[in-house]
Amino acid sequence: MAVATGSMKRNYLFKVAHEQCDKEKVEVFQLFGDNVVCGDDPRVVRPKPAPDIFLTAAVTLGKNVGLAEGDGDGVVTKEEKIERSKCLVFEDGIPGVQAAQRAGMQGRFPIPMSICTIN
Repeated sequence: MAVATGSMKRNYLFKVAHEQCDKEKVEVFQLFGDNVVCGDDPRVVRPKPAPDIFLTAAVTLGKNVGLAEGDGDGVVTKEEKIERSKCLVFEDGIPGVQAAQRAGMQGRFPIPMSICTIN
């Protein structure tokens, strides 16, 4: 598993390692180790809704997904498409869901509990 965040690396590190963060939250993010791709990573050429960050995260995990978007001049092989379809993206924003779709990955947009009502 990997984290792909549009946040700059310094902001990501602040969010997950700040002294006021829950210890459990910090421990969870530490499990990802080097499998974190941030928006200012030089391998990420375009921000979301372009698929670059998710493709880069998959490549970081050693997956053969390629880096082409698959439209226009991009060429995505059959094997890359199959590998991409195995990826699951949890996203909290519409541009991220669009990026996952453009990458050929499965995107999930959890409904925030704040908009749910229980009677």
